[in-house]
Amino acid sequence: RVGLFSHLGDPQGLRAEIAKAQHAGAYNLEYEHILAQSLARLGQHEEAVAIWERILPRFSSPPRDLLGALVASQRHLCDWGSWDERVAALVKRIKAGEGDAMEPFDAFALPGLNATDLLRVARAYGQRYRSWQELGPLHAQGPRQTHDRLRIGYLSGDLRDHATARLTAGIFELHDRNRFEVFAYSLAPLDDSALGQRLVAAFEHFTEVHSLSPAEAARRIRADDIDILVDMHGYTRFSRPAILAQRPAPLQVSWLAFPGSMGVPFIDYLIADPRVVPLDEEAAAYDEALAYLPNCYQPRDVCAPRAPNPTRAQVGLPEDAFVFCCFNHTFKYTPGLFALWCDL
Repeated sequence: RVGLFSHLGDPQGLRAEIAKAQHAGAYNLEYEHILAQSLARLGQHEEAVAIWERILPRFSSPPRDLLGALVASQRHLCDWGSWDERVAALVKRIKAGEGDAMEPFDAFALPGLNATDLLRVARAYGQRYRSWQELGPLHAQGPRQTHDRLRIGYLSGDLRDHATARLTAGIFELHDRNRFEVFAYSLAPLDDSALGQRLVAAFEHFTEVHSLSPAEAARRIRADDIDILVDMHGYTRFSRPAILAQRPAPLQVSWLAFPGSMGVPFIDYLIADPRVVPLDEEAAAYDEALAYLPNCYQPRDVCAPRAPNPTRAQVGLPEDAFVFCCFNHTFKYTPGLFALWCDL
């Protein structure tokens, strides 16, 4: 198993390890599950689904997260085979207390779950960072220097030519530099795009931490005496919650990419708005304190250049027909929603 986990981003290496296990008589069905997980993380959902479909009936007791992972990959493909049966089974398990049946971001798009169910899933997922919490709180270890301005750090893997950066670049540029000193900690390599260069210029300090271990990255943030650390990922791709679990900053905030609770004690606030988290009983299903913005928690970059609107002919659309558009990832579609669109 150690050899398998060392190849999580390398399906070919995983297959070689599985072949070795088979040759040594140490094969286990769970090895195929690990291979499928690796393929799914790389976006190779069709192959991942084929593996899970093949091995699921052969388990006497499947891994607790297998069905959830299978349904999540099916949704990326708009493959709704066994949809009603599998979704009903997942919802029943999660409501019965099995929060580890599915990953938090995948659970967002699962019909039948409410905010309390999503919190249960997030708390179960957050348990994997408990050992990292034992290394903190780093912000309280050693003296902290005083500074003239409040130090705000942004932790993100999307500080490059990415949709998140297109939304937020203007926010970083518009910080009041008389009151705030702004730091970026990038969880992905820099790119040479115009937006990437703009982002580097938008921050007073831009540090790449993608090649550092969680402990090294947390110590780097602590060394900068950050007052407020804003995590822009939550439980999404490129997220590194292990860094935040060590508490390198005294106040830690979740914003933008993951509008649900992370279900952990090391995130103090979630920045939201009344649309994302309605001011009713749903607000109670968050472990974080909620910081409501008055209008919308998601910014738009007012400084970004605007391309001219294309004509219908330029994008291959008829001139006199109603055109219904939904610019979302495929995993958000359901059979019922698709049927509604067909009716429209």
